[in-house]
Amino acid sequence: MGVLDGLKPAGVFHFFEEISRIPHGSGNEKQISDYLKKFAGERGLECIQDALNNIIIIKEATPGYEQEAPYILQGHMDMVTVKKPDCDIDMTKDPLRLCVREITATNIGARHSLLGLLRSDAPPVELLPTVPMGRQKGQKVHYTQAR
Repeated sequence: MGVLDGLKPAGVFHFFEEISRIPHGSGNEKQISDYLKKFAGERGLECIQDALNNIIIIKEATPGYEQEAPYILQGHMDMVTVKKPDCDIDMTKDPLRLCVREITATNIGARHSLLGLLRSDAPPVELLPTVPMGRQKGQKVHYTQAR
């Protein structure tokens, strides 16, 4: 049983808890990038992963939404890893230890609910989770591969 089981919306918190188990601080995005690629593949979604671990996930429109303009959502897949000096978590390899104290509006809706959007009835959706721009090393995400 997960720490966040029973919280609503269940799909958002399910993915939040899954992603929280994967170390993904800045400079350590390979595991989260591979997770996103696997997530897409398991759902039959088109997915492109480049050499820098940027991802493009494409979900076709569900029936009835084919004529709608696509949603294109971009965001960083890394997490800022700040902790108190006495915290013994190694942010490069350990999962986060989640607990429920109080539910407030956070970036949970921005980052983790994007995966929930891929599960819903919607126009075409293209997700572009990227590594931080400063680490692109002069390379750019080939958005031309997105539609």
